[in-house]
Amino acid sequence: MEREKDQWDLWPRLGRAEYRFDKRVDPRLVKLARTMADFPAIRIGQGVVYEDEEWHAGGGYDFSLWFEIAHDENGWFTVEFLTWLINSEIKNQLQSGERVKFFPWAFAPWLNGAGRCLSFFVEGWKIDPDRLAKIIEEVREELYVSPETAREALEDAEDSEVPAAGDEVSEG
Repeated sequence: MEREKDQWDLWPRLGRAEYRFDKRVDPRLVKLARTMADFPAIRIGQGVVYEDEEWHAGGGYDFSLWFEIAHDENGWFTVEFLTWLINSEIKNQLQSGERVKFFPWAFAPWLNGAGRCLSFFVEGWKIDPDRLAKIIEEVREELYVSPETAREALEDAEDSEVPAAGDEVSEG
């Protein structure tokens, strides 16, 4: 899928090499921000750690990492993977009281330009952001599939002699 010419032009690519995390990301979230920026479609916006006792007493999260995901094939694969990993799979690795949430957030389209206002957040309660980053890294290395890899696997499957689901198999 070809991206629009100016999709990233309004805000330069803020990947691992170019982004100065010290300006917009709390130092305690730098490892998590870099882990997320390693996905091909993510650019980091801001990372904040909340220390206000009243905020926590009301159920507020301990940290929040805000980022954008490209509106292309890499972005879609990234959204699928992170939704599964953070909102489902990661729960098996959390300790008592720890919570993590990945979700979209849209800013007002009439102020930010329709089609350009969708952002994503990872929020955490009682979990060390470095530990979360390590879990994401490990699972990504083992299970993340890029669009190119998925296409190659489908092509290989089409070329193989393995019957598809529902095909009759002759015993011979």
